[in-house]
Amino acid sequence: VMLDINSVSDETKAHSTGTLNINDTKIVAFETLTEMPGNEIFLKLPDFSQQYIKTNFNSDFLKLFRSSSPDMDALSAVTGRYGEIVIGNLNKVEQGKESVTVGSTTSEYKTFTVTIDDEISDNISRAISATAREDKDLEKLIRSFAESSGEDADAAYSDFLANLDEAENREEGAENNVLATMTVYVDSKGDICGRRYLSAEKGDNADYHLTAWNGKDFETEVKLFTDDGIISITGSGTRDGSKLSGDYKISSDDINVAAVRVDNFDKDAAKAGKISGTFTVAPGKDYIDETGSNPLTASLNYKIDINSESGKLDTTITLSGDSADLGTINIKSSAADDTEIPAVGDNEKVDVQTWAGSVDLENLQNKLVNSLKEAGAPADLLN
Repeated sequence: VMLDINSVSDETKAHSTGTLNINDTKIVAFETLTEMPGNEIFLKLPDFSQQYIKTNFNSDFLKLFRSSSPDMDALSAVTGRYGEIVIGNLNKVEQGKESVTVGSTTSEYKTFTVTIDDEISDNISRAISATAREDKDLEKLIRSFAESSGEDADAAYSDFLANLDEAENREEGAENNVLATMTVYVDSKGDICGRRYLSAEKGDNADYHLTAWNGKDFETEVKLFTDDGIISITGSGTRDGSKLSGDYKISSDDINVAAVRVDNFDKDAAKAGKISGTFTVAPGKDYIDETGSNPLTASLNYKIDINSESGKLDTTITLSGDSADLGTINIKSSAADDTEIPAVGDNEKVDVQTWAGSVDLENLQNKLVNSLKEAGAPADLLN
């Protein structure tokens, strides 16, 4: 089974074209049109009619057909801008050295421990607030994320500004409490190889990620303390230039939730806001035993090939069983600057009843059945 989807969007609408294929046989072609605000979704079957049917589909389902990738240029600009604001206000820093062991690998790092107290936190908040009000890149991202979630972009941005208005300045003379400390681990090349964050709220429970290197080989560990328990990620792999490959295990408390194989993840591209690599995800055995998952479901693997850049996303998701690929979804999305969104007039949008009255439904059904037969679908399925 293969599902090909190409999507293009702007701030007001999104348009997708797609084809469902089984055993290299086309079963049905379709188009979707999503209009905001209101998130109204229209479906077109171009082999049978040039009209768009107004649907009652759950918008969450059709998000798959829409461009949900953020503007990478805007995301990179925002990340860098507010990172500089935070760093510029961190003026209580201690330097040191520390030997870090992850698994069986040990590395020596320089450390920079930053203390964050009420005064620093307030300075950062005020600086971010002043910048955020006029930040067009940030506004673009907020609107984009709202639209991809089916929300009203204007309302989402208004809520954001209202939250800024509610932020209160720290009272003069108030007690200056330590809120958190963060230690950054830096190798001899100047690369950050880990962080450790200890907040006053979590007591001795420090969130951290640490990586230890032995030449091109590495071992890494991440631990996050949440209200629901401890999430940990452990793994090891190798580096080839800017590309990282390795095997990881994701656990929740003591339950092995999933195993992830990563191939050719481009670390340098990720710094520039581009995601590139292959990720193969399999359920963890402990999770299967704990939840009593269906044996068929438990044997499935999900292989995700992803390549993104500013305003574009190219993803292939392959579902595999014990010995064969079961299906593939290809998703390509871009901004309207690269591909034109077709203009659809109101006269081309109809309700289901009107559409059904203008289409030969028997012919439609026969074509679908014949295509499924040609693709080798079981006869029992078609009766």
